[in-house]
Amino acid sequence: MMRAGKTVFLLLLAVLICSGCVRKEESVESGQTNASAVTAQAGNEESKLTYDPNHFKRDAELVIEIDGRQMNMSFHNTEAAFVLYHQLEIGEVEASLEKYDGKEKAMKISVSLPSDPEEVEADIGDVILLEDGRILLCYREETVTGTPIGTIPFLSLESEYTKWVGRGKKVTLFLDWLDY
Repeated sequence: MMRAGKTVFLLLLAVLICSGCVRKEESVESGQTNASAVTAQAGNEESKLTYDPNHFKRDAELVIEIDGRQMNMSFHNTEAAFVLYHQLEIGEVEASLEKYDGKEKAMKISVSLPSDPEEVEADIGDVILLEDGRILLCYREETVTGTPIGTIPFLSLESEYTKWVGRGKKVTLFLDWLDY
């Protein structure tokens, strides 16, 4: 009788474990489906992501890697930042770096971001979506027309900017998940 009870217990335990596995697989599939929907929506101008400034939860920072040198950016609460964040949840984005107005550099990315241009008093470390779709990495105080995406908090000197950007061409954008 003791063996039968033990066998039933082990069978129940196996069923519970397997049902947990199935639920995990279902949630992973749901996540992939949701991620695909984000990609399809971001690429299609007719349907857009639902952006609510009161519910844009940012559990990660953007890592901007230029030729192997990395800086983290915290996201602003804008629709452009929201769309970029969700694109990066799907996977990294490659970009190319090009000159913009002297020493500054702008990234050309393959993702189309919504723009709500305004005059912005930018400072060193600010990251701004320009009207032409490029993303500006600011190295000085200036007035720019664009949409704020984020700030690189530890970039405070022009010399740090020059060392980080250098003559870089290859840019990779990805998320660095925050630990709470």
